[in-house]
Amino acid sequence: MTTQQDQLIEAFEERADRRRDRRAFFTAALGAAAVGGAFVYADPAKAQALTDADVLNFALNLEYLEAQFYLYAVNGAGLSASLTGAPSGAAGGTVTGGARVDFSGDPLVGAYAREIAADEEAHVKFLRTALGSAAVAMPNINISGDASGPFTAAARAAGVVGATETFNPYAD
Repeated sequence: MTTQQDQLIEAFEERADRRRDRRAFFTAALGAAAVGGAFVYADPAKAQALTDADVLNFALNLEYLEAQFYLYAVNGAGLSASLTGAPSGAAGGTVTGGARVDFSGDPLVGAYAREIAADEEAHVKFLRTALGSAAVAMPNINISGDASGPFTAAARAAGVVGATETFNPYAD
């Protein structure tokens, strides 16, 4: 590994440490589901050595998810197209769901959400810069708060809502 790569990884780890205390339940749950899914579908017979770019692109995909969720919550819109496509010109995926949250009832929570949204967008920019031409395009992302969406599924699995209830993080 080169010194520059060491510095980039160290900087990424420092950023991750600073934001660890700000992680919401569903951000952690979605990240754990993504990691678990990667291992469930991994075929040991086809395993190959991971490169630094592989690891950073995995992190970039998680950052895409987090950034889209928080940006939709505070702005009603997500990342710009310039931050979702691959440097090769491949278009980024689409976002299903997401809605602006009315934080007027709790301006402190709104300020907190805006700070996290800005941090998540900065993480996407940081990783895309670190990866350069090796950066992957954003995949399709579902952040809907409807009955068949991922938040309802996670809330049901965690026992937060009943089997027929819906959890909408943009309203609840």
